[in-house]
Amino acid sequence: MLGKKLGQTQKFLENGMRIPVTTVAVAGNTVVGQKTQDKNGYSALQLGIGTKKRPNKALQGIMKGASLTTAPYFLKEARADDGEVSSLALGTVLKATE
Repeated sequence: MLGKKLGQTQKFLENGMRIPVTTVAVAGNTVVGQKTQDKNGYSALQLGIGTKKRPNKALQGIMKGASLTTAPYFLKEARADDGEVSSLALGTVLKATE
């Protein structure tokens, strides 16, 4: 899962000890690409997060291939098994659950 750092804060343990924590917003991650062992030599999912106002031509091609209406602000590949890659279709939104 990809997330955006919101800031730093602090929390206190039961014994009164203070620890630093980072707050992260984990919005929906969209599957924008699939890398398979047969085609690319490794298995991975390409995930996108956020929305970019003015995408470049390369990003527009990725949008077109994944049938997306908005361009992701940030892209990242995450290694996965072949079964996981084939089970998730392009455009699927992955959400974090509590």
